[in-house]
Amino acid sequence: MIRGAALTRIRGAVYGALTDTVVISRRVIASDGAGGSTAGWARVWSGPGHLTPVATIASAEATIGDRESSARAWVCALPYGTGITLADRIVSGGRTFEVTSTDCGRTLGFSTRVQCVEAA
Repeated sequence: MIRGAALTRIRGAVYGALTDTVVISRRVIASDGAGGSTAGWARVWSGPGHLTPVATIASAEATIGDRESSARAWVCALPYGTGITLADRIVSGGRTFEVTSTDCGRTLGFSTRVQCVEAA
């Protein structure tokens, strides 16, 4: 099992390979001042990451505008320990991605890996 200084060096090497700029946004509800509310997205983290399309012919079914749509799966690598949830979005290079799974709970990982699909 890799531990200590070796684990720190590997995480540092992975961090150096994260060449994209990634923003994590979280859904927020705010009062509209008239007794109602509005929903929006707030930036909760910004930093390095790397988005890669899944190399297989895998797709995910998503409901977009009351219709089924096929969406290409992507994997986003983030620095180890980055907090991200299934309710978050990833924005990078002018594209927005919905998070479908994450491995945030790993203790000996080299990075945080997130699976996502591009939002319509």
